[in-house]
Amino acid sequence: MSLLFPTHCILCGQTISEQARGLCKACRAQIETEMQTLTCYPPEYVSDLVCAAQYRGSYRAALLHIKYAHEPYRLYPIAELMAQAWDWHQMPLPDVITCVPMHGWHKFRRGFNQSEEFAKYLSEMWGVPYVPMLQRKLRSHKQARLSAAQRQENAARSFVRRKDVGELAGQRILLVDDIVTTGATVSHCAQLLREKKPEKIWVLAAAKA
Repeated sequence: MSLLFPTHCILCGQTISEQARGLCKACRAQIETEMQTLTCYPPEYVSDLVCAAQYRGSYRAALLHIKYAHEPYRLYPIAELMAQAWDWHQMPLPDVITCVPMHGWHKFRRGFNQSEEFAKYLSEMWGVPYVPMLQRKLRSHKQARLSAAQRQENAARSFVRRKDVGELAGQRILLVDDIVTTGATVSHCAQLLREKKPEKIWVLAAAKA
């Protein structure tokens, strides 16, 4: 339990028990309230979009610590919040889970892809298979530094569908990402998957910027 869920709140740092699963009561209540009022509009090619919370404050800081301070222990409490948001919106379980990929060089430097870790945790929690379906072909500019128009262009040239992706016709796919801003990345990823004729492509993200 202590490996997955730290003994201090990942948002405010308050000491908690392992049974609190990474969040103190106050921070959990705050995120749950936001979860119930947050409305996310799906971008093109996406059937529905669910985000656990707004990308701000201590929640934003926790996600940045995962990405840049190499603190993956914060992943699992956030993955559980993502699952909780999915349940709150009464979304059915998907048939298969995939994620927005990271370029191999960036993944090597960081040691993990946070979106992939979220996806794998949800896969184990729900008993739904995780299948890598997309590949990042370019070490392109980071989306956070780009304008909306530049994000679209960057996403369009950065991703390809893997050649080993099997039959997806009629399936409900869940695409997992960490932060959705304009939706350019998940929209292009969904467009690539649409070519395989799935029934639905849903997106679940840790945060909405």
